[in-house]
Amino acid sequence: MWFHYTLTVPAGTKEKDAIEKDLNLTYGVIKWIAIPWDASCNRLVKVRIYRFRHQIFPINTDEPACGSGFVEGGEEHYEMFEPPHILQARGYAPDSLYAHEVTILINVLPELVAEPWKAQFMMQPRRIEWPISVS
Repeated sequence: MWFHYTLTVPAGTKEKDAIEKDLNLTYGVIKWIAIPWDASCNRLVKVRIYRFRHQIFPINTDEPACGSGFVEGGEEHYEMFEPPHILQARGYAPDSLYAHEVTILINVLPELVAEPWKAQFMMQPRRIEWPISVS
């Protein structure tokens, strides 16, 4: 399932006053996260995505995602089995002179589609051997 969110970041938003938006997802595995940056962003808009106050995108926690005219992101494998199935996007643009709309794309697959080996393992018959007592 594809989820599409838009985060509007006003001009001059400081990091401590970052705009926050809840990204409501569903049970499954996040297989793809991407931000297609508009060319007008000029690396002035910065975005971080969190789950339970832990930054999951970008992976390096000391830097935010920012770009200009390209798609940042790619293939991921982040399990969302425990509720709530919500991520939080935080955006800020301290040096920007006007507001920007940032698009966030997330692909979530059902567990058995993202991890098909689990289905094969769970469906295999089990052989139970009882101990034989010799008298």
